[in-house]
Amino acid sequence: NFKSVAVGCGIGTEKDTEKFLLSLLELLKSTNISAVLDADALNILAKNNLSLSKNFIITPHPGEAARLLNLNTSLIQKDRYTSALMLSEKFKCISVLKGALTIITDGKTLAVNSTGNPYLATAGSGDVLTGIISACLAQGLEPFKAAMCAVYAHGLAGDIAFRDKKGFLIANDIIEYLPLALPKEDITL
Repeated sequence: NFKSVAVGCGIGTEKDTEKFLLSLLELLKSTNISAVLDADALNILAKNNLSLSKNFIITPHPGEAARLLNLNTSLIQKDRYTSALMLSEKFKCISVLKGALTIITDGKTLAVNSTGNPYLATAGSGDVLTGIISACLAQGLEPFKAAMCAVYAHGLAGDIAFRDKKGFLIANDIIEYLPLALPKEDITL
């Protein structure tokens, strides 16, 4: 029995993987189980142009967003707010457009994250974010709030790690500093 699924990190885009992912997405759409899609899952999604649901969260960086929307990356970066809204509208889900001031939207409400730094743009950082979002979903947060909390904590962990390490970060640093970025008591959103 599970409440969330994280998919895409390192799965590849081979035909068998694509077939499996498409079947999994259809199955998840028929349930109340939330799913976080990142990396190769986004590449497969772009190729197949599926509609998802409000229980799904996609987490593209600008290059992935460009593929999902069939636009140039420079257009995504030129108007990140509209791009994030377009992602949510096209795929009927919550989108987390990663980058400086990560944007979270369900297509109606838009939140801009204030934590994080350029050193979070490192291999595996997005995988860590995907895991944090999925963990928040598993704890019972509704998808939009889970995405907001996870993006904030991920960025704050990166900020604390950068402060302490005074230099480049690796994904493991985010994991190491995550406990310092999480609230010490329950919070109400």
